[in-house]
Amino acid sequence: MLGGDPRKDSIYFVLTARFNDGDGGNNRGGNQHVKSGNKANEDPMFRGDFKGLVDKLDYIKALGFSAVWITPVVLNRSDYDYHGYHGWDFYEVDPRLESNGASYQDLIDSAHAKGLKIYQDVVFNHTSRWGANGLFTPTVYGVRDSQWSWYYSEKVAGKKYSPMEERNPASGKVGTDTAYLK
Repeated sequence: MLGGDPRKDSIYFVLTARFNDGDGGNNRGGNQHVKSGNKANEDPMFRGDFKGLVDKLDYIKALGFSAVWITPVVLNRSDYDYHGYHGWDFYEVDPRLESNGASYQDLIDSAHAKGLKIYQDVVFNHTSRWGANGLFTPTVYGVRDSQWSWYYSEKVAGKKYSPMEERNPASGKVGTDTAYLK
């Protein structure tokens, strides 16, 4: 078990979803992927993951760090939530960070096996524009006017959010109903 005074740790901060891409199968571009030019450059906003971080633990340790501070891992609810600070479900790890053999627990176990601590960032004082699952869900999902009509579509009752689906095939829109699955 790792212990000691955290004030004595040398801490490496990682924006997990942007640090290192260990599994291209969980990459997601978001609704601005084409407009931003990221698609043309094959650079999805959400591309880093736990597998990529595990692959770089030796590198981090070799730099002299004793701990890794990672951005929130909770299920986020925004197209550009790669930073992790749009928490929607605080009881679920965002699947865009996990891979076969590289779960959140696998990351922690791998870091500890190398003598590294994991400091987990979490933000409870704000979530996303969709509220927080089971706590508060706004009745209006963003602005509905001509300027934003391309972005928002109606919520689909009885469907569960999944960040692994990017576009609603029926409407072609990316927004509040696009990540709902039957």
